[in-house]
Amino acid sequence: MDKMKILWICNVPIPRIAADMNVSAPNICGWLTGFANSIEKIDNIELYITFPQLGIKEIKEGTVGRIHYYAFSQPKLLGFLPVEDQVHESKYMREHLRTIISKISPDLLHIFGTEYPHSLVAAEEFNKPEKTVVNIQGRGCTAGLYARPDAGRFLHHPRRSAEHHPGADEDVPHPHGRRL
Repeated sequence: MDKMKILWICNVPIPRIAADMNVSAPNICGWLTGFANSIEKIDNIELYITFPQLGIKEIKEGTVGRIHYYAFSQPKLLGFLPVEDQVHESKYMREHLRTIISKISPDLLHIFGTEYPHSLVAAEEFNKPEKTVVNIQGRGCTAGLYARPDAGRFLHHPRRSAEHHPGADEDVPHPHGRRL
């Protein structure tokens, strides 16, 4: 049986990847590390994690355990300040994401967050909304979505709220008549 290739679009590297790259590990997204560790144990899934790195011009790649990773260009503020520009694409971002997606040819694209431009660029370059899952913090569990044939509908969800309110999804029909 072929392995399912899942490509995560993240905002930061998980600590194991940061250590392998010899960069500072972020003090955020601990749940992402736990999720990656769980997915890594599933034999029929190949996990790829990609994330922005400030100021790089070439894709950086590596492997830690069974997790493959790719760092792509994150633009500097105003093009030169040593702070990330969280609004604009970098000169290399789209090219890097296109190359990474083409090289991996993922079965599923899982985007963690929509607040940065690389999330939109990745969705545009993958261009398969029916095979794209978007995780918006506070919008429920995503672990069961990998098995859903309709997971792509979440890419176009009208709400981007970080806080889930009871009943907020009442107007979003489930294609099979079931709720999540």
